[in-house]
Amino acid sequence: MKSKRKIFLYMTIVFMFVFYVLMSLQISNTEGEPNSGHNIVSVEGWDYNTTRDTTHYVLNTNLSAHIWPEHFCDLNSFLLIMVCSGPSNFEARSAIRDTWGHERIILGNNVSLFFLLGETGNSSLQYDIMLESDRFGDIIQERFLDSYNNLTLKSVFMLKLVSSYCANSTKYLLKIDDDMFVNMIPVLRMLRDRNSTTDLLMGKLICRARPIKDTSSKWYSPHYMYPHQVYPNYVSGTGYLMSVDVAEKLYKAALKTPIFHLEDVYITGLCAKRAGVKPKNNPLFTYQTMNYDVCLYMRLYTAHRFTPSDIRKTYTLLKDGNVTRECTYHRGRPNFSVNWIMNNILKVNKPNKNKCEFPTEAEGWGRNVSRNVKDYISETAEPHIMPKNFCNEKRILLVFIHSKFDKFDARRAIRETWGQKRDNVSFYFLLGEDKNRQHEVQLKLKDESEKYNDIIQERFIDSYNNLTLKSISMLKLFYLHCVDSYQYLAKIDDDVFLNIANLLEELKNRSITTNVLLGHIYNGTKPFRDSTSKWFVPYEVYPDDIYPPYLCGATYIMSADVAVKLYHFAFETPIFYIEDVFITGMCSKKANVTLEDNRNFNCYPAKKYVCFNKHKYVYHYFGPKDIINGHRLLIDKMCPASGSWLISFYNVSCCGSIVVLIL
Repeated sequence: MKSKRKIFLYMTIVFMFVFYVLMSLQISNTEGEPNSGHNIVSVEGWDYNTTRDTTHYVLNTNLSAHIWPEHFCDLNSFLLIMVCSGPSNFEARSAIRDTWGHERIILGNNVSLFFLLGETGNSSLQYDIMLESDRFGDIIQERFLDSYNNLTLKSVFMLKLVSSYCANSTKYLLKIDDDMFVNMIPVLRMLRDRNSTTDLLMGKLICRARPIKDTSSKWYSPHYMYPHQVYPNYVSGTGYLMSVDVAEKLYKAALKTPIFHLEDVYITGLCAKRAGVKPKNNPLFTYQTMNYDVCLYMRLYTAHRFTPSDIRKTYTLLKDGNVTRECTYHRGRPNFSVNWIMNNILKVNKPNKNKCEFPTEAEGWGRNVSRNVKDYISETAEPHIMPKNFCNEKRILLVFIHSKFDKFDARRAIRETWGQKRDNVSFYFLLGEDKNRQHEVQLKLKDESEKYNDIIQERFIDSYNNLTLKSISMLKLFYLHCVDSYQYLAKIDDDVFLNIANLLEELKNRSITTNVLLGHIYNGTKPFRDSTSKWFVPYEVYPDDIYPPYLCGATYIMSADVAVKLYHFAFETPIFYIEDVFITGMCSKKANVTLEDNRNFNCYPAKKYVCFNKHKYVYHYFGPKDIINGHRLLIDKMCPASGSWLISFYNVSCCGSIVVLIL
C-alpha cells in the first residue's frame, strides 16, 4: 500500500514539473504578444493578427490595377522608370513630367516613365487623378490603400507589373520616389557602359542596420514583424536600379516572403537575400539632404527631399550651358569630378566605393538605445552631490548654470563676476558625472562643493549629447524642491556672460508673470544631416525637414508654472539629444506654451563688445577671461558714454584696460 502511495506521489511530482516547464515555455513564447497580457505597440495597418501573406494582397495572375495606361511596356525601352507617388502629389508629378522625366530618348536609348499610386478614400481626389490619367496616360493605380506603411505593397505591385508585362521589352528598372531629382544622362551613361544587362541591383547600400524599437519613429519595427537583431544589407528605397531579370527574381521571392512594412528593407534586403541577389553600392545615389549646389547635382545620380520647385530650378540650371561651364572650369575644383565629389562631399574613397555604408548614429544614442525619459530620470534617486538648504528661501529667480564636471575655471569666473551672491537670485551649477570616473576629479568636485555649496551633480554621464538629460534633471529638481520658492527659472551655459542687473530689471517690470518662456527664438531651423557636425541628426531620429520653433539653449528663462509643464511633458516625449530643440521646441509645443522672443538674449559668437551692447542680457561664447574682463568693463563703469565713437573699440580682450584700434 505504501509503495502505491509513493508511486502516486512521484507521478504527481513529475506531472507538476512537466506542467511547470510547459507553462514556462508558453509564457516565454508569448511574451510581448497581444494575447499574453503584455502591452505591445503595433505598426499601423499591420497589427499582430493581420495576415502578411503577400499573395493575399497581390494576385499573381490577374491584372488588378484600378487605372491602367493604354500602352504600358508595348514599346522597347532601355530603361523603365517607375515613380512611386502619393495620390495627392499632383505638383510633384507635374514637375517630374516637365523636367527630368520629360525626355524619351537619352544618349540614343529609349526611356519610359510611369507613376505608381495606391487608392484614396477621397472621391474628389480620385476624380482629379482620373482626369490626370486621361490627359497624360502615365498613371497606374493599384487596388490598395496608399499609405507609408503600404509602400511595400506598392513596390511588390511594381515588380509584378514589370515581370508580367515588361520582361521582353525592357532592360532596366529604376524605382524612384516623387521627391527625388534624377540626373538622367549620368545614369544612362553608367548603364550603357556596363558589360552586361543582367544581375544588377544598385543603390545607396546600408549595412548592418538594426530594427528601431522607438515606437514614435516612422521606422519602428516590433518583434512580431521582424524578430532578428540586424537587417540584411539593403539599398535606400528613395531610388534604386535593377535589371529586369532581378525584378523577376525579387517578385518570385516576395510571393514567398511575409510582408514587412519597411519597403527598402523588404524588397532589396529580405527578398533579395531569398532570391540570392546581392545589392551593390553606388555612392552617387544619395538619400541625405545636402547643402544646395547645382554643380554637385550635375554629377550625382539622385538627390533626395526635393520640392517641385527645387526639381524645376535644378533642371533649368543644369540645362544652362553657362552654369555647367562655370561648374566645370571656375569652381576651383578640378572639373568638379566624380572622384572629387566622392572624396570631398560623399566622403568615399574611390578604391572603396563599393563598400557598405553603415548607418551613422549620434554618439550615445544608437538605434537600440531607449529614448524613454523614465529610463534615465528618477524622482526617488538622489543626486550624487546636493547642496545644503537647497531652495529653502523665497526669491525671484533661480539660475541653473549648466557646467561640465571639469570646467573649474569657468565656474570660478562666474562666481567672481555675475554669479556673486545677491538678493532675489540664487545660483547653482548643474553637472553630470565623469565618463572615465577619475578619482582625483571627483575629489576636487567634492572640495569645491563643500567650499561653495552651489554644486549639484546628477547621475548621468556628462557629455554634449546628454545635455537634454541635464535639462530634464534641472526641471525635476525645480519641480520637487523649488516650485513654491521662485517665480522664475533660468537655464544658462557656463560660457555665457550674463548682465544680471538688466535681466532682473526685465523680470521685475513684467506685467505677465505666468506662462513665460523667454529667450532668443530660432524659426525654420533644419536638422544637420552632416555626420561630422556636433549637431548631426539622422533621419530615423528626426525625419522632418524643420524643427519646431525653439529658444537658443545658451540661455532661456521660464516662469515656475512653465517649468512644471515642461517637466511633465518631457516624460511623454521621446528623448531628443539636441537639448534646446527638445525642451523649448518639442516639449513646449506639446505643453501649448508660447515662446517669447527677446533679442537681448544674444546667441551668436564674436559679440564681445559689451560696451557697445551693454543693454543686452546675454553674451554667448565667453571664456573665463572674457567673463572677467566683461564684468570689469560694465561693473567698474569703464565703458565710454553712449554715442561715443570709442565705444565700439572697448572689448573683453582688452583685460579691462582701454584699447583703441587704429585702423
